[in-house]
Amino acid sequence: MDKKQTDIQPQPVPQAATGPLFPHVKVSVNIKGPGGNAFAVLGSVQTALEKAGHRDQVQPFLNEAMAGDYDELLATCAKWVTFKKTQ
Repeated sequence: MDKKQTDIQPQPVPQAATGPLFPHVKVSVNIKGPGGNAFAVLGSVQTALEKAGHRDQVQPFLNEAMAGDYDELLATCAKWVTFKKTQ
């Protein structure tokens, strides 16, 4: 294991008490419309993270977001980005 210390980049851990991990990434989803299904919500946040230059954080976000039910998905979105639910 001859990896240099600079080759290892720790993954950020979302902190609910301090707001979203990426507050500058804003996602608004109409949860009552077709854009409110789980896959559309995941896609919206994924696209927003990629456009904001956080492509390397997409997979960790998806792993966490897909680990629970729909309510946990929405809570995970709010932990990672500025997430607004509309109806």
